[in-house]
Amino acid sequence: MKLSSEKIRVGFYPCCGEDMLGPLKIMKGLVEKVIFCDKSNLPKNKNKLLDQVKLDNLPHPEFVRDDLKNVIPSLPEIHVFFYRGDGPGEGGSGFYLMGRKWLAKVLEHFPERNGLIITDGSNRESKFFKKIIRPEGYHWSTKGWNFQRIPPNPQAKHLAFIKVEKTT
Repeated sequence: MKLSSEKIRVGFYPCCGEDMLGPLKIMKGLVEKVIFCDKSNLPKNKNKLLDQVKLDNLPHPEFVRDDLKNVIPSLPEIHVFFYRGDGPGEGGSGFYLMGRKWLAKVLEHFPERNGLIITDGSNRESKFFKKIIRPEGYHWSTKGWNFQRIPPNPQAKHLAFIKVEKTT
């Protein structure tokens, strides 16, 4: 199963539950499509969400109900990795997507330039996450990625915006 990208900028929001309209507003202008993925929860009122997307000219949502282990390998090129509100306990995914192992798998689908992570730091390895959000930036030498925190979107001051680029 290879998810299509149609040569457009794509956002990816795993473990989203029903958190969709806010992220679409935050990613407006950054991507044309957002792949929402959750193993069990997706919008109860899909038509209402799609009406709002059309009304506000938001990125087109695509819904994938599957296990993250199956979805990540089949992702198209993604330009924005959006991740918030996920926890390790009951109701959370249990995946440490802001940790080295899972973030490396997501970054395999990033372009070499102009990638972006938008996150609240959910399910992170604390020491690693502190490195990628520090003001001076961080170079993940073993994987060849540079991270640089940038000013957030005014709608999302509580989230970290991290520019991601491959080193040559």
